[in-house]
Amino acid sequence: MRLTAHDDGHPRIAELPGHRFFPSTLFQPELADDTSRPHPLVRAFASAAVGRSTET
Repeated sequence: MRLTAHDDGHPRIAELPGHRFFPSTLFQPELADDTSRPHPLVRAFASAAVGRSTET
């Protein structure tokens, strides 16, 4: 497990290296300020899901 984001010295995101998509967060990803774009974490999850669904 790798801690990849911190806030005031406290870990906020953990990832499992070598896994296709395994992040763990201590925050809730929200929409961008203009509410038209999802958070990068949500986009990454959707992209990973689409990529996985097209594998044979």
